[in-house]
Amino acid sequence: MIFTELTIGEPANLDEVLRVIAQSAREVFSADVCLIVAINPINHWIIEPPFVAGDLPEGESSGDSLQLDNIVRRTLSQELVVLDRSAESGKQELSQIGLPNVFSLTAICLRSRRSRKPFAVLFIGHQSSYTFDAAEQSDLMLFAEHAAQLLKNTWLLRRYHEVGRIGQDLNLNLEEPLETIFEKLHKQLADIVDTSYFMMLAIHQPRGPVSKEHSAEVKFVDMYMWERGEVKVRQLPPDYPVFLRNTPKLIRHYDKEVGTLTTPLKQIEDTDTAIPQSLIFVPLIFRDDSFGVLSVQHTNPDVYDEEDLQLLKLVGTQIAQALANQRMYRYFDDLDKTGQNLTQQLESETLFQEIVDRICEASDADVVVLYPYDGKRPEGDRFIM
Repeated sequence: MIFTELTIGEPANLDEVLRVIAQSAREVFSADVCLIVAINPINHWIIEPPFVAGDLPEGESSGDSLQLDNIVRRTLSQELVVLDRSAESGKQELSQIGLPNVFSLTAICLRSRRSRKPFAVLFIGHQSSYTFDAAEQSDLMLFAEHAAQLLKNTWLLRRYHEVGRIGQDLNLNLEEPLETIFEKLHKQLADIVDTSYFMMLAIHQPRGPVSKEHSAEVKFVDMYMWERGEVKVRQLPPDYPVFLRNTPKLIRHYDKEVGTLTTPLKQIEDTDTAIPQSLIFVPLIFRDDSFGVLSVQHTNPDVYDEEDLQLLKLVGTQIAQALANQRMYRYFDDLDKTGQNLTQQLESETLFQEIVDRICEASDADVVVLYPYDGKRPEGDRFIM
């Protein structure tokens, strides 16, 4: 019965969903005006302007000038707020909001039942004194539950769409340095999960030419961190504890779960000493190759849930694929440059040694053996050993 018009619209279109919820609420509860203020469930920011269904004061058509911030924050805290002009405090608040023609106003928070993430605050206004009876209160709670589920699905679709966009962007800019990629990734991930406290991207990188001391298997870790508005870059050894996990990990409340962790977490040098309570670790794996770890962390508990973990797993796969493509691109680019250099040095007396050295450098090989071919020698004896 409720929200049937949404089958015509686009499920991931937040504006359309908000409009239909406001219109449906006005019809179901015989209201003179209904407003809905969207809340970003990731950072809890208010999204303005509100969507309006019904009659606003003369000269006000979109709700842009309404002062709703205080009542929205209050509703997020109390879940349900009722204002009525029969009380002096209600009269003052309604006047401050900018609804002089509304006598009774009911505000209810629309939030996820399980995660308790807020999606919107719905306002139902009547121009005469109006009190919800027991049956109407039950209907209001049911309406709020259905509306919250609809908004949850809408935000989830938007987040999955953003994951796809991130993957496309990563693979279109293979020449960018990793620090630039990290900074862009942090801004993009802010629309998917809460990165306001800490985000980390740790990349396994082979370092330097192969030698007796360093084989091709020895790697260092380039760590890119975003912490409270500052980007930090570190280089750490490959056995750093957090980088050993190849299984995604969600920690909802660290203090409660610390005893169940098989690998203890280690404080990263020069970072905030506060212990994060909500953490996600996602390995960057593509075609069985591990490229590193992506992590987001927050000092509050229960910031992340299973949906956040699944979304970050997809992002991790996109990052790993982009890193694989980037390394392949650089590999072939190095080979191309090597070939160009070799063709310019054909008269060199040390040509064969230069070929071996450049192949070794470009391929990161331990050993390169080159057998020169002499076409003037007798058949069967043309490879010089």
